Amino acid sequence: MRAAVAIEKLSVALPSDGDRPFAVEEISLEVAKGEILCVVGESGSGKSVLASAIMGALPHGLRHAEGRIIFGGRDIAALPEQELRAIRGRHIAMIFQEPMAALNPAIRIGEQIAEILEIHEPEMPRAEREARALALMREMQLPDPETIARRYPHEISGGQCQRVVIAMALAWNPSLLIADEPTTALDVTTQAQILKLIKALRDEHGHGVLFVTHDFGVVADIADRVAVMQRGRLVEIGPVAQVLNDPVHPYTKQLIAAVPSLIPRARPEPAEAPALRLEGVSRFFGPLRAVDDVTFDVPSGGTVAIVGESGSGKSTLAKAVIRLLAPNAGRTLIEDVDFARLSGRELMRRRRLIQMVFQDPFGSLNPNRTVGAMLTRAGVLGGLEAGEAKAQAAELLDLVGLQREALERKPEAFSGGQRQRIGIARALAMRPSIIVADEAVSALDVSVQRQVLELLERLQRDRGLTMLFITHDLRVAAGIADRIAVMQRGRVVEFGPAVQVLLNPAHPYTVELVAAAPGREWQSAQRAAQAQ
Repeated sequence: MRAAVAIEKLSVALPSDGDRPFAVEEISLEVAKGEILCVVGESGSGKSVLASAIMGALPHGLRHAEGRIIFGGRDIAALPEQELRAIRGRHIAMIFQEPMAALNPAIRIGEQIAEILEIHEPEMPRAEREARALALMREMQLPDPETIARRYPHEISGGQCQRVVIAMALAWNPSLLIADEPTTALDVTTQAQILKLIKALRDEHGHGVLFVTHDFGVVADIADRVAVMQRGRLVEIGPVAQVLNDPVHPYTKQLIAAVPSLIPRARPEPAEAPALRLEGVSRFFGPLRAVDDVTFDVPSGGTVAIVGESGSGKSTLAKAVIRLLAPNAGRTLIEDVDFARLSGRELMRRRRLIQMVFQDPFGSLNPNRTVGAMLTRAGVLGGLEAGEAKAQAAELLDLVGLQREALERKPEAFSGGQRQRIGIARALAMRPSIIVADEAVSALDVSVQRQVLELLERLQRDRGLTMLFITHDLRVAAGIADRIAVMQRGRVVEFGPAVQVLLNPAHPYTVELVAAAPGREWQSAQRAAQAQ
């Protein structure tokens, strides 16, 4: 089978002050036509730089040092920018990780798809462009394309936005499709639909697909072959079954071992006394009941995971609990005090009892403040004197596994996993009894994700913390939760011990979520093999 692209000894140089000489170093691999090659590795392994190099769109400060990228019989790494523009979008196309960032918020969906056609063929009549855009939307299985074509990106769901981005990438039926973490921000059912769609389009059109991901469950579901990268180098490549079931390189073994299981671990039963009690909590946005009559307890020292698709109300509930949003109805009881009714100085005084760890560790940290300043300020807000807060800041860095020299640095100096540790330290600086974690590990690769989850569990055990953990990843919920609440359209449709909810779900929606978890069949086969 002919190669869609062949990469020969490719190296991409980092700036002189980088942590290593090359972002990508002497990489050689091929993507065959009709093949899906998954590239996996931790953050900083060079996966996305490799994808950008093929597109001829390296980030600022990086440069092509050596090697060839053979596409259509030519070394496109040596082509001038004008010739590359004719290839990008028409012959090589990319699906991006964050569809909302890839779409223009001020232009209607249909116009954005039609614009891709106009760029490469300006003479195409407008009516033909619009008809082609609608045909692409139908191929992406978007409901009611005529209506969606008139909408703006914010008026459709995340999964629909991702289908639009795929439609734009496939507008000219490219030979090579590059997908850079295209399902990371999606819930499990939408993710399963997108993966199925990409495979079906590959089967129909014969694209070569380079699929960048850190999720081995996704790899198991979609890949023909797997390439494993570590610190810019290719350490293992082979058929998906071989790499996943019989890995050779220690780094590959380490990554696979870090993949969380859908089987909940045995955990001690938490105290029955609730640290947090929700009674009929509701939050409306006009006629939309984003959170509708939610009632459950979070046991003291225990963890309740809230799972469900995008739009199910998980994050809205978290914000209502912590009072970033005021609930329209119901009670939120902490220490027998209804947080839903607090205001002014009393709300500020008691707010330290419940703190949040956010999904985006960089966006939630002030880029202009040092870590020490942020942690010290949080301590003061939590009731400490300035000197005590400064001493606590250093102790918290020890607690979350960071060097004390980090106190003098700003967030930009840290990796994603390190920033999340800083976010956890900031939450702890307020000396809370309850932590609300809103998708706190969804953007992290599997090994860093495991480290952060283990850190949260250790802190919970050592400090007696109670956690409300919002996630769309059922494997994460299985690894950290005592109990699971399943939300659908604002309501809790199932609640119970993690073992019961995940292994013997009662509600049809929960059954659907569990069945859609990526890599489920691969992990089941692994467990069966280990049991023999």
